[in-house]
Amino acid sequence: MRFLQLEYVLAVAECKSFSKAAQKLFISQPSLSQYIMGLEKEFGVQFFDRSVSPIRLTYAGEIFVDYAQRILMLKKQLEDTLLDETTQQGGKLSVGFSPFRSSCLLPYVMPLFQQRFPEIKVEFAIQLLDQLATRAGDGLLDLFLTVRPIPREQEFCCEHLVQERVVLAVPPNHPINEELTEYCVPEQYFIDSSRRRLLDSCQTVPLSRFAALPFVLLGSGQNLHKLALQLCSRAGFQPDIRLTNSSLESIASLVISGMGTTFVPDTYIKFSNLRTHPKYYLLDDPTAQRELVAAYKKNRKLSVAGQAFIHILKDSLQ
Repeated sequence: MRFLQLEYVLAVAECKSFSKAAQKLFISQPSLSQYIMGLEKEFGVQFFDRSVSPIRLTYAGEIFVDYAQRILMLKKQLEDTLLDETTQQGGKLSVGFSPFRSSCLLPYVMPLFQQRFPEIKVEFAIQLLDQLATRAGDGLLDLFLTVRPIPREQEFCCEHLVQERVVLAVPPNHPINEELTEYCVPEQYFIDSSRRRLLDSCQTVPLSRFAALPFVLLGSGQNLHKLALQLCSRAGFQPDIRLTNSSLESIASLVISGMGTTFVPDTYIKFSNLRTHPKYYLLDDPTAQRELVAAYKKNRKLSVAGQAFIHILKDSLQ
């Protein structure tokens, strides 16, 4: 039995099809079938029930897949450990980001990381947080950025990065800003580290004051969309959602153009490249905040490079 055969079985189990798995693995379907039949003959069991469509794992196949995942994970841990012990400079690091965090944070973090680890090849997965948790849980990512709570959180170690505030962003020319002048927070309070401490002295405002405004939000599959609906519900109204978009950068631009109001994390304000800003308001709801963490699989040694990446992130976010 070879590691390659383990990967073949896992691919068929994931795709539930020999033909789709063969395409994914870039081999012919007859070759893939032959490899797996040879493995089944070696163990004297069948891993797949081929009488149904799509094919499914037998009980023996489920056991084999469970052990195969653990074996391949241990193999990667061994490779990472040996790389750390020999050079601490070579190898690969796989990191997961949500789309808006990748566009905001990577330009700040990567130059610092590359200065320290110029030989490390960094691969990024840019996906929604549920997808990142699944990939990391399956051993396909070394670490990923996420907010709590995390799907399958019991599987991960979570290192605190920052407690981020979620604030309301209102079109800069909307008349409501004149009514709420004393509540409006200057963007510099979010961007300038020397002034961020002043946020605690700013007045909060009830979200219900903005209930009549139209809203533009991230897509329904994203955590910030879910939090937005919860905050509006707690404030006693259902938001008038005029449009949704998967890009927070696009949403922010729409707010600035006057299309509607939205919710943004203060970390986005700090790292965004907006030339002009909306008007920002701190909300009086204590749930308008969330913990940003770096998460990685439990019982998996994080490489020196991975640890350094987390420390750079933490320093940048402060």
